[in-house]
Amino acid sequence: MKVRTGRLVYLSNQPKANWRYPHYRLLTGGPCDGLAEIRVKPRDTEVRLLGFWGPGETDFTLVLVTHKKVRRLPKHICKTAQRLKERVIENPEQAHEWQF
Repeated sequence: MKVRTGRLVYLSNQPKANWRYPHYRLLTGGPCDGLAEIRVKPRDTEVRLLGFWGPGETDFTLVLVTHKKVRRLPKHICKTAQRLKERVIENPEQAHEWQF
């Protein structure tokens, strides 16, 4: 899947306080608590880039890309993203930096 990076470039040049809906949303409650999503729409399919703020104070780390066709993300998707988040927090060197 080819994802246009325009939204990521825009967000990367904004302070954290400007990351807002509809492009960005902090997920709260349930298995997705503590994660966030960046919404992109390459062509006609909605895609969610799941991540979290960390391990550095100004770092946003992407851990999972998923299609979203339902109102709520399935629990197994959130659990997988949480496991990946924990791995990055425990071993930050496993994350790779992207410059936009």
